[in-house]
Amino acid sequence: MKTAGAVIGSAALLSNNASASQSDPTNVLTIHGDQGKARYQFTVSGELEKNTDSDASINSNDKISGSSAEGQVWGGRDSYRFSGEVTQFDFSKGVGTLYLNGEEVTVSELLASTGGDDSGLSQIELSLSSLSQTYTHYTIDVAAANPPKVVTSDDEVESRLLAEDDDVVTEVSDGHYRIEGQTGTGSGTPPAYGDTFRWETSEEMWGILDFAYEGASASDLEITISPLGSVQSSTDESSSDSDSDSDSDSDSGSGSNTVVGGGDNYSNTVPQSEASVVVSSSSELVNALGSTSSGDVVYVRGDSTITLDRRLDVPSGVTLASDRGIDGSSGGEIRTESALWPFLAAANGARVTGVQISGPHTQHSSDSSRSLSIGIDAKGSSGVEIDNCEVSGFRYAGVRAGSDTNVSHSHIHHCSLSGYGYGVETTVGHPIVEYNYINYTRHGVMSNGENGYTCRYNHFGPDAIGHVIDVHEPGGTTTKIHHNTVEAATYHEDATASWYPSGEPAIQVMVQGSPDDVADIHHNWFYNSNAPEAGNTGDNQSAIVQKGPSEWTNVSHSENHYGTDDPGSGIGHPR
Repeated sequence: MKTAGAVIGSAALLSNNASASQSDPTNVLTIHGDQGKARYQFTVSGELEKNTDSDASINSNDKISGSSAEGQVWGGRDSYRFSGEVTQFDFSKGVGTLYLNGEEVTVSELLASTGGDDSGLSQIELSLSSLSQTYTHYTIDVAAANPPKVVTSDDEVESRLLAEDDDVVTEVSDGHYRIEGQTGTGSGTPPAYGDTFRWETSEEMWGILDFAYEGASASDLEITISPLGSVQSSTDESSSDSDSDSDSDSDSGSGSNTVVGGGDNYSNTVPQSEASVVVSSSSELVNALGSTSSGDVVYVRGDSTITLDRRLDVPSGVTLASDRGIDGSSGGEIRTESALWPFLAAANGARVTGVQISGPHTQHSSDSSRSLSIGIDAKGSSGVEIDNCEVSGFRYAGVRAGSDTNVSHSHIHHCSLSGYGYGVETTVGHPIVEYNYINYTRHGVMSNGENGYTCRYNHFGPDAIGHVIDVHEPGGTTTKIHHNTVEAATYHEDATASWYPSGEPAIQVMVQGSPDDVADIHHNWFYNSNAPEAGNTGDNQSAIVQKGPSEWTNVSHSENHYGTDDPGSGIGHPR
């Protein structure tokens, strides 16, 4: 192991008046979305207000609650005036450029600009990389004051050492956390790729309690531990109150909001008070979407049902919202009785949240010549978020994702047709599908074989018309399937295809062909009790099947549970 120091210091950037008054917000923090779409959240120890410094915008995507703020930028700027200290800042999705009083700073420099008392804790950064051609699986146990952070974006960390979204942190006991992940170049040649984590501890040996790995030789592995300095704590007692009241689950793609399927208790809802325009009829909805601009919120009144027989387009940067999960509401419904391709199209940076999107075809059909339909289509768009929605009744797909679409916390069901019928279809890039409840589909999540995706923390219900999680030929690129529960032990009675016989064991994951990189399947709970064999790529009775190769090729499966008995926390979807 190697240890290294990290230089942190920019206290001089704070306004001279900062220490004079906690109630006079004289410092300016600006977040510039010049590196794509980014979502952020932060907390200060003093006063906080939004402003338009540095040509910043003010819109409904940005919220202040006490001394905490959250928002998103995409090309533009957000600015805030504050007093006291910045006690916490995170980019929960993407990354942007920060300016403190007009000077560019990193996240670490921003946090180091505070003047609170030393908490007695040290911040530790650990980077682990491997040159192994096979994946190196590792487990790190640490003693920490709070859960270690998986560093997926940071200006001060080399891109090759940024962690992937399949690294997992679990709490073993009070103050004892376990980091689990994997890394490796796949080629055996430099540069070595790896993961980075940070935590705060007062313990010796950087708080590391145990470290274990497999799949790499000692010469392939490099670990760098960097003490980043003392953690500053605020002397203002009000800051702790604002921290506890802040909405830490604000990012639907971050994994911090664990309400699978959304609805009640989902925290990232949009209230009607944030609407730019409220609609309750088809003409109002069409007119509103046709006249909005980026940052606007078109709100479907929660008690309304709007029926259309035409395509709807959500413009770039616009949010289409309703109140699903607020005070028990199911959300306003937008429905069609026609087979539309698509019914709703989302442009770059659009968000669809809290609405019901309903089509007319809720039963499986074996007639593949019937007209095809899509509920929400983001293919060809970037930065699209679909969260807390209910989507049903579309023969081709409930959702067709774009290259980086995030589909989360939604209930997607009754989308089925022989040869088609996908809950979420992916064809490009690497979309993320997480925290959804998906049921009664031919395939819950699928790739056309030319791309990869991450499928995590989902609950797939008991009604499977075909194999549940799918990668078509030639096998895709990088596919990550972890911490899901697949409840369908057998195929549903509506399954009519000879290769999906009703009542027979249901294939939980099928990879058709050989992935360019890997299909990594781990920590899932599969109700089908037929675990795959080490030397057999499976048959139509197995939970995991690789179709084509005679031996497992670029498909990894480990730490999965097979059978209906509950494996406990850490395996399957959050519950």
